[in-house]
Formats: sequence, structure tokens, C-alpha cells
Amino acid sequence: MLRIHTFGALAVRSGDRAMAGAAAQPRRLAVLAVLARAGGRGVTRDKLLALLWPDSPEEPARRALAQALYALRRDLGSDEAFLGTRDVRLNPEVIASDVGDFEAALADGDPERAVGVYAGPFLDGFRVPALDEFDRWVETERAALALRFAEALEALAERAAAAGDHAGAVAWWRRLAGADPLSARVAVRLMRALDAAGDRAGALQHARIHESLVDAHLGLPPSPEVTALADRLRSEPEPARPAPAVAVAPASASVDPPEPAFAAAPDAAAPDAAAAPVVASAGAGSSTDARDDRDADAEGGAALPDPPAAADAGDAVNDHGRALAISPADRRDRPHETGRRASRLRIAGMAVAAALVVVLTAWHALRPRGERGRPLLAVGRVASYTGDA
Repeated sequence: MLRIHTFGALAVRSGDRAMAGAAAQPRRLAVLAVLARAGGRGVTRDKLLALLWPDSPEEPARRALAQALYALRRDLGSDEAFLGTRDVRLNPEVIASDVGDFEAALADGDPERAVGVYAGPFLDGFRVPALDEFDRWVETERAALALRFAEALEALAERAAAAGDHAGAVAWWRRLAGADPLSARVAVRLMRALDAAGDRAGALQHARIHESLVDAHLGLPPSPEVTALADRLRSEPEPARPAPAVAVAPASASVDPPEPAFAAAPDAAAPDAAAAPVVASAGAGSSTDARDDRDADAEGGAALPDPPAAADAGDAVNDHGRALAISPADRRDRPHETGRRASRLRIAGMAVAAALVVVLTAWHALRPRGERGRPLLAVGRVASYTGDA
């Protein structure tokens, strides 16, 4: 099927091939453009004569129009390309047009399809010499179609914003700002959409771009609406937005509740505090020796002896399934051991808290000045092993 392209450069194509001959001559191309814009209504021959042969006597002008239509039928390869006698219109089964598709999409309530067809201003850059009336017609139709295009984009932007799709709204407003870069109203709406999408810097940048364009093209001062919105965005704090969680993991992030003294978890204490698992010494040594061994282990001064290869059925088993021999003296000293262990854990916890305070203070001092007003929430688990509620 033949297709007339009127948005942007005017051309007639058959598939991927541009038509030549009569379909490429400016005045005959203008005939096709007027018929494409008229759509199914068609246009009278008198209007075609007034637009395209305004200075010719009536009879020569009518013969020129008839010759133009004949040449177009021949070069388009269809005697049925045009319908009607008094009113002339395109045959939709032979020739389609982008402007016709644009109007049909708007009539169907599909603005997204309509703006997809709009590839540029109507008959952009096309002129026929010495046809002032045709030039005025082009300007009128171009402005009307541009307005309908802008209304379709605005409807799409508002629909996206209402659905919470701020990025989509920004995309539609950007396209409208590209089509009408000097409009203060469009600039303000794009700035608001950018701010709603979390890009306040982008909103302020667009304000600067708009002010530069107005100054360069119109020689006017910045729009008061754009300037006022930019000043407000600079002065107001940005709204709180969800941010990805940052994990603060010091060396001793947390301490698990202690197991009974004979089965402490391997990671029960922080590595910095060198709180080794509390296990009783093997064999039948005295309680004093056992305490000394455990104290040395807590200070990192001695290695724990390997557990015995076998244990009585009544002996405890640690988390790794290894038997732990517990002497009677150790069982008697368990309350004292638990107290010392709780004391070590409290010391380790205080060290962790102090280290966290130092880290947060340093981070507060080194981070950029603009971010120091933001609140900080540190999340962790606090546990007491003293038995005091």
C-alpha cells in the first residue's frame, strides 16, 4: 500500500521505496498533503484551486488540477487512488497517511499510539514557491496538529503520574519539552515530575536549560514560574525516600546467649575479646588448675587441650559432637566460672559499644556537610547475661 508521510519531511512511499515522477514534484506533492489532511471528508476542487493555483484563471487552473490528478494516478500505479468528482479524497484502500492514522488513534482514545505516529511538525520544511495562501494553510494545520500532539503527551504524563509511574511521567514531559522548549508551563510540569521521581538535581538543571533557551531565542528574562519553582526546590529539604539498608558489622556485632558451661557455642563471643569456648580441662586435675587453664585461654596465652578420645555416657557433648569430660571439681566451680564468663562478656559488649561509637563519630565527621542533617538509626540486638531483667 502507498503511504503519505506528512509529519516531518513530506514524502510518498511504496514500502521502503520513495516515489518519483509526479509524486515528487512540489505542487503535486502539495495536492497529496492537502488530501491526506482532509481524510475521509475530502476537499473541494475549489479549495484546491485557491490553495495551489491562486493566480491562474479558473479554466486553466481546473485543467492544471485535472492534469495533476491524472499524473499522480499514473505514477502511483492506481486509477483508483482518488475518489469523488466535486469533492476529492484519497482512497483508503490504496493510499494511507500518517496524519490519518494520528487522527484515528486520537478518535479511538489511544494517545500513546497517536504520539508514536507523530514524527515531527506537519510538512516540516516543505514549501511551494509563490504560494502564500498554501503557506498560511500549512502553518495553521501545523499549529493545530502540534496542539493535539501536546494534549496527547500531557494526558499520557498525567495518567502515568496518577498510576505512581513517576519515571514514565518524566519521559512524557521530556518529549513535550523537546517539542515546545520555550513553554514555561511545560518546563514547570517537567521539573515537578523530576522532583517527584527523586531527581531534584535534574529538575534544577532543566530550569537552567529553560532559562538559557528563553534568553538565547527570545532575549527575555527567565519565566517567574520557573524561577520561583527552582528557588523553592533549592530551599526545601528533599522528602525522605526509602534507601537501601547499610549493614554496620563491627568485629563483635553480637553475642549469642551462652549455652551451659559445658557446651558453649564456638562463636559465642567476639573475636577481638578472644573469648574462647569454655570447656573443662580433660582428666582429673584440681579445680585450681582448671580455673588457671581457663583464665589463660581467655587471655589467649594457652591452647586448649584436645578433648579425650572417649567419654563416659554421662559426659556432655559439645556442638560438634565431641565429648567433653567434666571433673567433679569443675561441676562444683561452675557458678564461679559462669560469673567470670558473664563478666568477660560484659567487658566485650562494652568494647563493642565503644568501638561503634568511635566509628559513627568518625563517619559523622567525614561525611559531606549536606548529609549531616539526616537521622541515623543503628539496629542491633541488645542482650543481658546477668540475669537482671
